[in-house]
Amino acid sequence: MDERCEPQLKYRMSSCGPILTLSLVLLVGCGKELKPREPTQAVAKVEPRTKGVFMKNVEGSWHGKKTLWTKYPEDPKESEIKLVVSSGLVEYQWSYEGKAQTGRFKIAKSDTGVRVEWVDSWHSKDVLVSTGSEDDGVTKVSGTYSMGDGPAWTWRTEFHTKDSEHFSIKMFNGLPDGLYPEMKERELPAVVIELTRVL
Repeated sequence: MDERCEPQLKYRMSSCGPILTLSLVLLVGCGKELKPREPTQAVAKVEPRTKGVFMKNVEGSWHGKKTLWTKYPEDPKESEIKLVVSSGLVEYQWSYEGKAQTGRFKIAKSDTGVRVEWVDSWHSKDVLVSTGSEDDGVTKVSGTYSMGDGPAWTWRTEFHTKDSEHFSIKMFNGLPDGLYPEMKERELPAVVIELTRVL
């Protein structure tokens, strides 16, 4: 495994005392394709519902800002993002260090929950499958991905869709059990996308 892919803890001193920085990999392949693991719980196969039933408030075109942390909590990377929501599908365009990137969420809902399949040209070209539930305009799903031969990391995503004029997506990276036990915060912000309706 490329040593650039290894998460690293860094300490530095400030006037307020020590600050802990965790360098996160955020599903970057570093020259190798990652192979996310399927959720351990059994999930019924579901198909996207008809247009206007699920995520109705956010169907249409959106424009906004994506904030990405490759090191947390410092040095967030910001970029413009354009996003289109249709029935069961969220497609978007953004950039990293001037290079165009694309991504897609395929979202399906059934009586037993929500299933999301996510691919992104920068984060992961393999499909990351997450499952969860929707309640009062907030959809929360989580899945796992592998980091070489080490334990599985957790990737959790929230879709905030209650406001028909403002839409947000938040992603969190979860530390594996037993890794960096000195860190009390086991889930760290990775991506925040804030959007305003265009159409």
